Amino acid sequence: MSDYIRSRKLSKLKENPINSTIYDDNEKQMKELVESIKINGLLEPLVITESNLILSGHRRYKALQRLGIESVECRVAVDIPNANVALIEMNKYRTKTPEEKMREGDVLEAEYKKVIKKGRPKKDEPRREGKASIIMKLADALNTSETK
Repeated sequence: MSDYIRSRKLSKLKENPINSTIYDDNEKQMKELVESIKINGLLEPLVITESNLILSGHRRYKALQRLGIESVECRVAVDIPNANVALIEMNKYRTKTPEEKMREGDVLEAEYKKVIKKGRPKKDEPRREGKASIIMKLADALNTSETK
């Protein structure tokens, strides 16, 4: 993934709709983030696609809105094959509830199923990955064991 920093108007940015279905809002944490940005400024830029879809920084985006900030520095990520997988990967080290981890797993499972073929391979075609590989990918992406 190559990227570059650009200034963007907050009003032009779009939240990834899958973010609110995975991650819960925590008002206490939001107030703390607003205060931190007031005191220290924005320490980490938002990560967006070229079409202004937010991949990482939804809480920072909402905090900036509360502060009435009109434009922000964003890291524009290019060559993102799947915005939903990127969103989850960029939140890999975030502290999450078990419910949030389960919702991440549901999204990742759906996204991986789109690209992993099923069925027997044709003659002389290499063996494809199956259900077990989806479970392994999910476990790895969620930083947990395959049995969980």
